[in-house]
Amino acid sequence: MFIEQFDKEFVSKGQRPFSGSDRVRGELDGLLAKAKQAEQAHQFFNWRGPVDPPSWLPRKTYVDMLSQLMHGEDATTRVLRHLQPMVPDASARAFLETQIADEERHQGLYARYLGRLGDIAPADESVQQAFTAGLDWKGPWQGIVIACHIVLEGEALKLQQDALSAFKCPLLRQVSRRVMLDEARHVAFGKLYAEPMIAQMPADERYDIYVWIKQLWHNASAVGWRRNSAVYGIFKHAYMRKHWATHARSLRAIGLIQPGDRFGDDA
Repeated sequence: MFIEQFDKEFVSKGQRPFSGSDRVRGELDGLLAKAKQAEQAHQFFNWRGPVDPPSWLPRKTYVDMLSQLMHGEDATTRVLRHLQPMVPDASARAFLETQIADEERHQGLYARYLGRLGDIAPADESVQQAFTAGLDWKGPWQGIVIACHIVLEGEALKLQQDALSAFKCPLLRQVSRRVMLDEARHVAFGKLYAEPMIAQMPADERYDIYVWIKQLWHNASAVGWRRNSAVYGIFKHAYMRKHWATHARSLRAIGLIQPGDRFGDDA
């Protein structure tokens, strides 16, 4: 099995092996197997399809939106490389290695698609600042796992779903479907790995992580509203409140927000 293989490798280097339950261990082994299969599937991506940007959206805006997704993949890779040495469990480190490879492939997919469009927009400063905050986090390393795999990867998954709904370009839809499969696996890892860790956290530690993640998400998500100032003041607050509530439900589901928490009403 994959976990036993990685346990032996990391124990030989003095690292801590996987310490979860048999159920969690089995599910994580399954995620590692799927990651290996996905790596092979990426080799058969068909680039012969046409590039068909939407006629209803300015080409510059279309390029900018996809460029931010590409830059986000690069920033996620940097955060994961920062996180990986902190994680004591060999199996989780092994999964993060597969995720880093996924994010690098995603960046390559967007870069190649944008190359077909003939332009790439620079990274938005606010997005970069949000990911820098992930690197600067001084709290427990579990906070980065929850931020990356529950909230930010969950956000990335929704963006891919939105792209499939909004854009009809066959090539972009192929990119989005491929990325969605990987992002769903990353979110599944976060839920599987984070829940037993959170169960052992004191309330004040959970609160600190919650406040940090909410601000992190807010800073990254406000980018689109700042880029469209005409609707910023009218719809922004209602949209952000409703959208954050979706992430708050995910944080409740893994136990970061628990009944009686003083920050529960805020979520």
